[in-house]
Amino acid sequence: MSVKIAICDDSAEDIEKLSKVLLNYDHTFNIISYSDGALLMDALLEDEFAVDILFLDIFMPGLDGIQTAQQIRALRKDLLIIFITTSRDFYPQAYEVFAFNYIVKPFNRSSCILYCIEPLKS
Repeated sequence: MSVKIAICDDSAEDIEKLSKVLLNYDHTFNIISYSDGALLMDALLEDEFAVDILFLDIFMPGLDGIQTAQQIRALRKDLLIIFITTSRDFYPQAYEVFAFNYIVKPFNRSSCILYCIEPLKS
């Protein structure tokens, strides 16, 4: 069964980089992307959001990643949220929404796989 992954980031370049890293690791990953938190929440509320792992940027216009995660947690406690951001300043808020992990950009393949994907395989 394919792992379903969502990436929510306002940077198309970062979405492309992360997608490439993930698909190079496992070409069977099913990846969908969102350019902001509001679009992601719309999909979730319309029950179109059947994913296992969410990579979520923090700095996005409108609904930021922390606010998005808070709204997600009100609806889905089981979703693995991995924050990807340019700042180390939001660790406390990330863990208040029970983030699985927190990666500081620019991310590299090894940190993404070693700390986010490999633990899920065990």
